[in-house]
Amino acid sequence: MTLEEILTEIYNQGMKIQVYKILHAAVMEDYNKLLNENRECSASLTAIKKINKGRNEAIDALCD
Repeated sequence: MTLEEILTEIYNQGMKIQVYKILHAAVMEDYNKLLNENRECSASLTAIKKINKGRNEAIDALCD
């Protein structure tokens, strides 16, 4: 089945809202996962910068 056939079937069966809710939930799950990973990385960089205390300019530059 092609994408167009699948979308036509979804439309014909009146399943647009159900499909939207499922896809929206999947997108939000991916978004929240990436958001959490980004927060963890940001926290790590902040900790590294605090530990460095300006002693190594290269490390400070990498943390910015």
